[in-house]
Amino acid sequence: MVTDSTQCLGNTAPKLVLVSIREQHAWMCERNEQVYATAATTGASSHNDGTPAGSWLVQAKQTNRYLTGPGYREFVHFWLPYSGDFGFHDAQWQTMPFGSPDYQTLGSHGCVHVPDRAMAWLYDWAQVGTIVTVQH
Repeated sequence: MVTDSTQCLGNTAPKLVLVSIREQHAWMCERNEQVYATAATTGASSHNDGTPAGSWLVQAKQTNRYLTGPGYREFVHFWLPYSGDFGFHDAQWQTMPFGSPDYQTLGSHGCVHVPDRAMAWLYDWAQVGTIVTVQH
């Protein structure tokens, strides 16, 4: 798994969250410096719930709410949406390790799950308008 700080090199944005679906990892960058990194879980691609690739901006910051969709209603402590129903959140119900290749069958409905401690850090650090880039 790639965990070194080279992922942020070349970034010129004040803040960037970079997510790699292939690596199941997220890096938080301030300009070209990595300030945090964490394993993550993306969408269950084998169930047509893959996490979309692209670039967006954090749209809001919410705490202690339910996320709902077809067949699920889950409580999360932290919610950072970046593209409509897609966003970052904690996932207490997730039983596989974050960063596991099992995300393809056991992953999210398209969101990016982040471990509790990392999600609390991300929530405090990110601002509405922070750039989010998800890549394969």
